[in-house]
Amino acid sequence: MPARLPPSPTLTAAAYLDDRTALLDRRLLEMAKKLAAGQCAGVILDRDRLSLPKPEAKDDPEARMLARRLYGLLPRVRITDLLEEVDRWTGFADMFGHVQTGRPHPERHAFLAALIAEATNIGLGRMSEVCKVASRRTLTTISIWHMHEETYHGALARVVEALHRGPTAAWFGTGQVSSSDGQHFYLGGEGETGGTVKARYGRDPIIKLYTHISDRYAPFHVKVITGTSGEAIHVLDGLVNHDSAIDILARHTDGGGLSELRVCDHVSANASSRHSAIAWSPRR
Repeated sequence: MPARLPPSPTLTAAAYLDDRTALLDRRLLEMAKKLAAGQCAGVILDRDRLSLPKPEAKDDPEARMLARRLYGLLPRVRITDLLEEVDRWTGFADMFGHVQTGRPHPERHAFLAALIAEATNIGLGRMSEVCKVASRRTLTTISIWHMHEETYHGALARVVEALHRGPTAAWFGTGQVSSSDGQHFYLGGEGETGGTVKARYGRDPIIKLYTHISDRYAPFHVKVITGTSGEAIHVLDGLVNHDSAIDILARHTDGGGLSELRVCDHVSANASSRHSAIAWSPRR
C-alpha cells in the first residue's frame, strides 16, 4: 500500500501569534538574566540602561610597521605644488576671475596662497608671513576681487568634471546617481552669533553644510544652511544650480522626517527618499 502523509496540522493566525509571543517572552527573559549576570559580551546593563562600550584598539606591531611602510611609499609634496598640479589637470584657477575684468590673477603662487589661507582659516596675515610669496595687501586684494560664491562654484565644477572623466571613476558608479544630506558643525567664539540652536544636536549653536555628492564621490554642490532649517527643501538646489556638466538622473536623499517629497515636474530625475520613494517620468 502506498504510504500516506500525515494530516497537516491546523494552524490559525491567532495560534501562530501566540506561539511567537511565547517564544519572544522566553528569549527576552533569557537575555535579561544574562545581562543581569554580566554574561553578554560587549553589552553592559547599568541602572536599567544598556551601554555598548567602545572596543579597545589592539596595538599590533606588524600593523604599525605596515603603516610606516605604506606612508614611506607616498611622496612628500608641498600643498601649493599639489594644487598647481591639480590646476594643470583641471584649470580650476582660471574660474577665479576678477569681478570687473573676468581675468584670473596673474601671480599664480600668490593666488594659491590666498586660496589655502581661505580654505584652512589660517588668515591672510599669517599666510603672508609663512609663504613669503606675497604681501598681506596682495592676498587681501585677491580674496576681495577674485574669490566669491560664483567663482568657487565654477572652480568646483571643473574639479568635479575632471573626477568624472578619470578612468577609475567608472568603477564606483555611472556618474548619473547622487545623494545629499546635511552635516552640522558647532560654532564657538564670535561665530556663535551666526548659528542657531536645535535640540537634536544639543544646546550649542550650529550651522549645516548641505552637500550633494555623486556616485563617483564628487561633491558637486555644497550649501550653508541654518541649523534649524529643513533639509528637504534644498534638494533641488544641487540638482539645478550646480555648474558642472554632469547629468544626474537619480537622487537619494533624507527627507528629514517628511512623509513625502514633492519636486517640480520639469526636472529630469528620479527621487528616492528614506521615508518614501517618488519617481516621475523625465520630460525630454
